[in-house]
Amino acid sequence: MTGTSYNKTISREEHPIVGVTLPPETERPRPYVSNSTYFSKWSNNMAYLLGYLIADGSVSKGKYGSYRLHLVTCDKDIMDFIRNEIGSTYAVTVQAPKKSTHNICYRSSIACDEMIMDLMSLGVVPNKTTNPILPEIPSEYLPDFIRGFFDGDGSVTYGHYGNYSDRLIIDMISYSKEFLQKLGNLLKDAIGIIPKVYKHGNNFTLRYGCKESVALYRYMYKDSFGLNRKLEKFESFLQKKGIDWLLRSCNICEKKFTVTHDKSHRCWNCKKELKYMEQDTVQSTV
Repeated sequence: MTGTSYNKTISREEHPIVGVTLPPETERPRPYVSNSTYFSKWSNNMAYLLGYLIADGSVSKGKYGSYRLHLVTCDKDIMDFIRNEIGSTYAVTVQAPKKSTHNICYRSSIACDEMIMDLMSLGVVPNKTTNPILPEIPSEYLPDFIRGFFDGDGSVTYGHYGNYSDRLIIDMISYSKEFLQKLGNLLKDAIGIIPKVYKHGNNFTLRYGCKESVALYRYMYKDSFGLNRKLEKFESFLQKKGIDWLLRSCNICEKKFTVTHDKSHRCWNCKKELKYMEQDTVQSTV
């Protein structure tokens, strides 16, 4: 008996039964991540995304041992940025707001073992909310990491605050006091701003006052990706105060730095170097 072979793809015209609707000749491709090694090498954008995911991403383990990365955000820009950076073709679902005061929510669930293993080695692990892990971050990428964490779990308040009618405040939130203290100490070592951690309900808040918020803004924003709605508050504040507000030239290296204490005439790096030199001098005389 002869007839049409079904072991190969045939066109609709070749099909022996007239009037039968055939399935598409190509099946719908499975979703994938084209840049599965994205988190294996540090870069500015990678550090930003790592900070964001430690703040606002989550990883779950399925019953068969596989892992998934879950993204939930009200900012379409950041969802698009993440998907473009890692090359994800996984679907994004849009959840309409249940109340007029809520925003549209974007969700995506990504399965890529190689990428998720790298993320887990850097602190993005299941059930990280109550016990977050701060990875070792190369100093040149710390500004990007901080900006990512700030975009995920931080806020900036501009306006009336306490007895001040024109104030800028940065808050970063976590369930872990220890995590925020470590993060604050990294920033203290980098630019000299003093960390202040407060208990707030079930959370802890790392808070910076007006001058230190401006110093942190200038440190973490370097013409790189970030949420515009937060960036615009800093820019609005400095448009009113003056773009060079609190900027002063260091009397040693002559570089510009943000004054957080009125008597400061040296940038933080020069202060640290002088301190180390004084310590070496004392040790050499002992």
